[in-house]
Amino acid sequence: MKKYYAHYAESEDGIGVAYFEVEGEIVLRQVEVYGERMYWSDQETEADIRHRICDQPVSVVGLTAIDETSPKEFERVWRLARRESEEEA
Repeated sequence: MKKYYAHYAESEDGIGVAYFEVEGEIVLRQVEVYGERMYWSDQETEADIRHRICDQPVSVVGLTAIDETSPKEFERVWRLARRESEEEA
């Protein structure tokens, strides 16, 4: 069963939120949001080489029930990130 998370994130782009689609211990899709900038990645590709998909088990990352979000919210952010990426290409 898939679960969805929104968790604090920090990178050279600043402070933001990382959204994860997870099955078991594996991150399937991920979106990082830093202000107006959004980066997406999945098991096969990514929008930016500096923002690759998490390769650690969810238990190591520290995602918990407190971080859970809805599938609908994840899909909303995913679509926005993909659209932004396509517009830049």
